[in-house]
Amino acid sequence: MSLGLQLVNVDGMKYFVGLCEGNHCAKGDKGEDAGNGRLVLFGFGQRQILEEEYQYLVDVGIGCLYSTIQTVHLPQEIEFIDYSALQFRPRNESGDNFDVVVVSQQSAALWVGTAEWTQSEGLQIGNGTSYQFPKGGDCETQFCNVEGVAMLSETEFVMVSDKVKGKGKQPWICGAKEQSIHIYKVGS
Repeated sequence: MSLGLQLVNVDGMKYFVGLCEGNHCAKGDKGEDAGNGRLVLFGFGQRQILEEEYQYLVDVGIGCLYSTIQTVHLPQEIEFIDYSALQFRPRNESGDNFDVVVVSQQSAALWVGTAEWTQSEGLQIGNGTSYQFPKGGDCETQFCNVEGVAMLSETEFVMVSDKVKGKGKQPWICGAKEQSIHIYKVGS
């Protein structure tokens, strides 16, 4: 149930970082329990699937899985209803310090922070700052479907929006920003 996925290199080792869409990596009401976001780290090496573990995968010809290394709690200050995308950007040459950005479609918000990742301690997410996307003239949400994000600099981001959900499921103003590319700048 991961929407955001990135390959990250830490001290010469490759890992996948997956962002769970729902809080607690869950669906339904529990998945909307704001402030409980999760990242899941996967080792790049694969492990053999045992038939008794995941017979349904073996039956369709999948014989190996990536190993889950760590589940990381995002800071509770990120009080998003859902999570739609992330990016880790190295801050140094060894690849153990990162700028991190996470966006939410339903909360129409962006969180910018830092992370440190060492072989001994794993991934530690630092504190950061949340920003609401600009509102429309009557303070209504207009960036309703942000599904992707990338850092241009420490204060500038490019985001993409998905198509508006079916007729009547979202306010009319959401249509003005659908299927678009947005440049967003934080700070002064």
